[in-house]
Amino acid sequence: MNKLNRVKAILGIEDESVDEILTLLLKKSEMWVRSACGIFDSDKNLELIPLCEPLQTVVADICVIRYNKIGSEGLRKESVGPLSMDYEDLPGEIRDIAGRYRRLQF
Repeated sequence: MNKLNRVKAILGIEDESVDEILTLLLKKSEMWVRSACGIFDSDKNLELIPLCEPLQTVVADICVIRYNKIGSEGLRKESVGPLSMDYEDLPGEIRDIAGRYRRLQF
């Protein structure tokens, strides 16, 4: 299953109406993971090294989070009557997984 189809399955999307935005969010999410982990091959002019399965899962999770936040970007907290919702940038679990795969840069 490719990345786009994986994200669409998680979101329960069966048509192609949001493929363009999901593709953009996948690219942004992958670049965040690569930046956070330092995963580039400097010997090959920054050609991308394939991501391992746990990091591919992180990319999909970040994409889903960003898709679900469309329209509420920038919010930290929202209250409606007695209900209150706190918005996290990214859950700590995602940051922890990415941190385990961080490459040292010299």
